[in-house]
Amino acid sequence: GTLRGLGPFAVGDPGEGLLILGMFLVVVGGTMLPLAALVWDRQGAEEERALLLSRAQAAQAEAEERRRIAEELSAVARSLTETLDVEAVGRRVVDVVLRLFNARASGLRLLTPDGSLAGVAFGGPMQDAYAPGHVLPGGPASVSGLAVAQRVAVWSDDVFADARLELAADL
Repeated sequence: GTLRGLGPFAVGDPGEGLLILGMFLVVVGGTMLPLAALVWDRQGAEEERALLLSRAQAAQAEAEERRRIAEELSAVARSLTETLDVEAVGRRVVDVVLRLFNARASGLRLLTPDGSLAGVAFGGPMQDAYAPGHVLPGGPASVSGLAVAQRVAVWSDDVFADARLELAADL
């Protein structure tokens, strides 16, 4: 359009019009590039702020969880001094384990001199299945026995399908 004498840049000679058009494009580009860089920088800062906020919220949630665990453990420690009744203390321990770990079941057993495991207290569905004093053989006959034999923490999502276990008949 400018070369044909049309539009806002068509003034006098076509060369002048093209020169004015070029200057206009330089001015617009010179204005838009810093503005685009500013917008891009602001978007980056907003993304970084969102990431930092997310990390702060996660850290706060973790700190709250740790505080809750510390309070639970402190309550158990205080209760240990309230009674010498092993069964009562065991009951408190299994209850705390259920709450702290959101476990479905928990059990506390004592290792006897012959290597078997005598039940002290049970929580969740185990409470209905086993009475205090229930005895399990040591070794892979139970998750507890496996933990004692291997001297590591052991758990199972499905004790009946767990190849590490050779379940005792009364389980």
